[in-house]
Amino acid sequence: MLSDIEKYLPKYLSQSEQSKLFEELKQFPDNIHKRLYSSQRDPDAIIFQGDGLASLPFVELPSTDVIYPMVMIVSNTCDIFPDHSRAIPSSIVYCPLIRLEAYRESLLKNRPKETDRIEAHIASLKKQECSSMFYLPPGLRLKEERIALFDRVVHHRADALDFPDLVKNRLFTLSDYGFYLFLFKLSIHFTRLREGVVRGYTD
Repeated sequence: MLSDIEKYLPKYLSQSEQSKLFEELKQFPDNIHKRLYSSQRDPDAIIFQGDGLASLPFVELPSTDVIYPMVMIVSNTCDIFPDHSRAIPSSIVYCPLIRLEAYRESLLKNRPKETDRIEAHIASLKKQECSSMFYLPPGLRLKEERIALFDRVVHHRADALDFPDLVKNRLFTLSDYGFYLFLFKLSIHFTRLREGVVRGYTD
């Protein structure tokens, strides 16, 4: 399996960077900690796919209440680059980051007789085994464990956002290793080539 992964390492990385990423992947899931993050891109005045931001408006329909949680960017970096001209305005897609401990406490409160099952679920989540959530350990300006909820994505008109302010309030940028895991989890959550449904054709 590792040999298969090696075939699909990002080609834009140098040989040494590819080797480092491969070594990180070989240690998965025992190295899910601050190695998921990188500070090398902090000076860049753009928002990257997978960035964590301190606050963006979020609505969970059918409720129309607007809250401002920490979020994780799902949009591709180039799609939200503000200097690109487009026929129609682009949107930035993101999902909320919730506190892992708050999630755990909520489960225990609602299912007090299922403690062992809940603790097993949390342990599995921290190993990135849950397809709809991305576990984020403390690191850089993220002070506590959080999880990104891939099934709660929303969008916001990019031209209505203050990008310099978003950059100033960036919580983290993913490292090559963190970004690889992030894209892998996104692909599993949003695409299922083996869904097992024969869709057929219209005659």
